[in-house]
Amino acid sequence: MNKVLSSSSKTLAKITDVLELALEESPNLNAEWKLDVPPSFKTLKDSYTPYASTRLRIWLLTPSTPGEYVITCKLRKRCCGRRIISTKTFTVIVDK
Repeated sequence: MNKVLSSSSKTLAKITDVLELALEESPNLNAEWKLDVPPSFKTLKDSYTPYASTRLRIWLLTPSTPGEYVITCKLRKRCCGRRIISTKTFTVIVDK
Protein backbone atom coordinates (compact mmCIF):
# COMPACT_ATOMS: atom_id res chain seq x y z
CA MET A 1 0.00 0.00 0.00
CA ASN A 2 1.26 3.52 -0.80
CA LYS A 3 1.60 5.99 2.07
CA VAL A 4 2.47 9.68 1.83
CA LEU A 5 5.01 10.86 4.41
CA SER A 6 4.16 13.87 6.56
CA SER A 7 6.70 16.00 8.40
CA SER A 8 4.08 17.02 10.99
CA SER A 9 3.43 13.52 12.37
CA LYS A 10 4.98 10.08 12.57
CA THR A 11 4.07 7.72 9.75
CA LEU A 12 3.22 4.11 10.57
CA ALA A 13 4.26 1.68 7.84
CA LYS A 14 4.72 -2.01 7.16
CA ILE A 15 7.65 -3.63 5.37
CA THR A 16 5.41 -4.19 2.33
CA ASP A 17 4.39 -0.50 2.07
CA VAL A 18 5.64 1.96 -0.53
CA LEU A 19 6.30 5.38 0.98
CA GLU A 20 5.96 8.51 -1.11
CA LEU A 21 7.91 11.59 -0.12
CA ALA A 22 7.07 14.79 -2.02
CA LEU A 23 8.86 18.12 -1.64
CA GLU A 24 8.44 21.36 -3.54
CA GLU A 25 11.36 23.38 -4.86
CA SER A 26 11.03 27.10 -5.45
CA PRO A 27 12.17 28.05 -8.96
CA ASN A 28 13.46 31.38 -7.59
CA LEU A 29 15.93 29.78 -5.16
CA ASN A 30 17.95 27.70 -7.65
CA ALA A 31 18.11 24.93 -5.05
CA GLU A 32 17.40 21.20 -4.87
CA TRP A 33 16.35 18.71 -2.18
CA LYS A 34 18.75 15.96 -1.12
CA LEU A 35 17.65 13.03 1.04
CA ASP A 36 19.52 11.29 3.84
CA VAL A 37 17.75 7.91 3.86
CA PRO A 38 18.55 5.18 6.44
CA PRO A 39 20.33 2.11 4.98
CA SER A 40 17.31 -0.10 5.75
CA PHE A 41 15.26 1.78 3.12
CA LYS A 42 15.36 1.03 -0.60
CA THR A 43 14.72 3.76 -3.15
CA LEU A 44 12.25 2.38 -5.69
CA LYS A 45 12.11 5.56 -7.71
CA ASP A 46 14.56 8.37 -7.23
CA SER A 47 13.59 12.02 -7.48
CA TYR A 48 11.35 12.79 -10.42
CA THR A 49 9.11 15.67 -11.45
CA PRO A 50 5.60 14.45 -12.35
CA TYR A 51 4.63 17.58 -14.30
CA ALA A 52 6.95 19.77 -16.35
CA SER A 53 5.35 22.97 -15.05
CA THR A 54 5.90 22.21 -11.34
CA ARG A 55 8.97 22.02 -9.16
CA LEU A 56 7.62 19.10 -7.12
CA ARG A 57 10.14 16.33 -6.41
CA ILE A 58 8.83 12.87 -5.50
CA TRP A 59 10.71 9.83 -4.15
CA LEU A 60 9.30 6.32 -3.69
CA LEU A 61 10.87 4.39 -0.80
CA THR A 62 10.27 1.03 0.85
CA PRO A 63 11.49 -0.06 4.31
CA SER A 64 13.16 -3.47 4.77
CA THR A 65 13.61 -3.69 8.57
CA PRO A 66 11.20 -2.92 11.44
CA GLY A 67 12.08 0.01 13.69
CA GLU A 68 11.79 3.77 14.03
CA TYR A 69 13.66 5.82 11.44
CA VAL A 70 14.24 9.46 10.61
CA ILE A 71 14.59 10.63 7.01
CA THR A 72 16.30 14.01 6.75
CA CYS A 73 15.82 16.22 3.69
CA LYS A 74 18.06 19.21 3.02
CA LEU A 75 17.32 21.97 0.52
CA ARG A 76 20.72 23.04 -0.87
CA LYS A 77 21.73 25.82 -3.22
CA ARG A 78 22.93 24.51 -6.59
CA CYS A 79 25.94 26.83 -6.49
CA CYS A 80 27.97 29.03 -4.13
CA GLY A 81 29.18 26.35 -1.72
CA ARG A 82 25.88 24.44 -1.79
CA ARG A 83 24.80 25.85 1.57
CA ILE A 84 21.71 24.43 3.29
CA ILE A 85 18.66 26.67 3.02
CA SER A 86 16.08 24.47 4.74
CA THR A 87 15.79 21.09 6.47
CA LYS A 88 12.78 18.80 6.95
CA THR A 89 12.60 15.55 8.87
CA PHE A 90 10.18 12.68 8.50
CA THR A 91 9.77 9.99 11.17
CA VAL A 92 8.67 6.52 10.06
CA ILE A 93 7.76 3.67 12.40
CA VAL A 94 8.04 0.37 10.53
CA ASP A 95 6.22 -2.75 11.69
CA LYS A 96 6.33 -6.27 10.24
